[in-house]
Amino acid sequence: MQPFLSTITGGGRPSGGADRPSGGISRRRLAGLGAGLAGAAGLLSAACGTSKAPETPAASQAPAEIEYIHGFGDALAGPIAETFTQRFPHITVRLLNTPWAEIPGKLTTGVAAGSPPDVVMAANSDGRLYSYAHNGLIQPLEKLAGANELQKVKEWIHPSMWDLGTYTGKIYGVPMWTQSFALVWNKNHFREAGLNPDRPPQTLDEIATFAEKLTKKDSAAGYSRLGYLHEGLNQWIPVFGGRLMDASGKKVMADDPNNVRALEWLLSWQRKYDPAALKEFRANTPGNFRSAFAAEKYSMVTENPIITRQIKLLPAPFEYGVTFMPAPTDQPGTGCYTYGDIPAVCSGAPHGAQAWQYVRFLSGFGTEDGGVDKYLVQPQTPVSETAFKAGAYKPVEEMYPGFDMYARALFEAKRFLFPPKIPTAAGYGAILGKYVGEARNGIITPKEALSRATQEAQAELDQAGGAR
Repeated sequence: MQPFLSTITGGGRPSGGADRPSGGISRRRLAGLGAGLAGAAGLLSAACGTSKAPETPAASQAPAEIEYIHGFGDALAGPIAETFTQRFPHITVRLLNTPWAEIPGKLTTGVAAGSPPDVVMAANSDGRLYSYAHNGLIQPLEKLAGANELQKVKEWIHPSMWDLGTYTGKIYGVPMWTQSFALVWNKNHFREAGLNPDRPPQTLDEIATFAEKLTKKDSAAGYSRLGYLHEGLNQWIPVFGGRLMDASGKKVMADDPNNVRALEWLLSWQRKYDPAALKEFRANTPGNFRSAFAAEKYSMVTENPIITRQIKLLPAPFEYGVTFMPAPTDQPGTGCYTYGDIPAVCSGAPHGAQAWQYVRFLSGFGTEDGGVDKYLVQPQTPVSETAFKAGAYKPVEEMYPGFDMYARALFEAKRFLFPPKIPTAAGYGAILGKYVGEARNGIITPKEALSRATQEAQAELDQAGGAR
């Protein structure tokens, strides 16, 4: 799964509960989790416990086997499904592990033929949940859950995450987890450059001055390390106070003045480095910014929580820090770009009531530990501030330093950016990526790029009949 506007980012990708639980996890569950974390089994055993059985949802208790189509791989999805069946013995989960790119076609075919799976994971980086809802491939949860139960979920989940799962006023999914972005820095590099390793840059200007001190260039070999570089516009749009759509959700706003400011700032970084040396550096550096940071090719990057796991799995993990992305002086507070992995119940699902139970379980709602196990294998941003403040994710914070900052980057944000809630969200992302690429190559200005993207994406949306 790639982040929305992945053509811009240059990198790949692939959420509370009560008190922290006590006790140990089974050997079988430990093996499943350990397989996903290579070598961290000891830490996992010490950090994580089994929760008490949750209150059973008001849904059918009839035995059923539900089909769940996803692209995570069974090493991650298997232990989660097993834990669900331990808590709800009358329901088993048949995993349909499928490449992410093939899921929309298989879902469409299954619904049309009257034989859909029960649950689909919407990798929502390109607004997949909204296109599924728009095309009638998934059903509103109001059809499956009582109003009282949904209200409890709504109160437990962070408001932004409830909003993320809605389309045209109905709730179609509750995120399993989500993503947030933060500035990550290598503390050893800071020490080498004479900077305080415990004081990251706190303004946009400081990112620039720190990066200059951190960059290393050999006159003959070119750059061996860059202080900072980032190519993903979407992560910075909410930080600068920008938007992709207007409030009505019908007008494309790629050319919002704050978007232009964000793109101008991002492209200014390329002018800070020698063009030929930068090109050579990029050619010999992992394209994924997480991998490049783990290889110590960058001193600072803007990334999501998965980077903490990538560093942990290094043969010799280094010391790093995580902090909020600094905002312009005229934009108080922080901004958060997020998209979420969101399970939904398919239209015509043979076991709709049990499918809703699984969607609810994947979010972490109704469990004592907020679904902590899956974060130990794949650190992402939790969706419940209630669970976070109750300490449900302390084991994850202990295993992955900086995890708490990613949670705060979501929960304390003043501005949010989601994938557009329109049926042409993926096309919008591709169009935006194309023109941003032209601006990066000096063919057109940032303002021209975003103006052209606005016109083309609006035309595509209008042709599709707009958002419902």
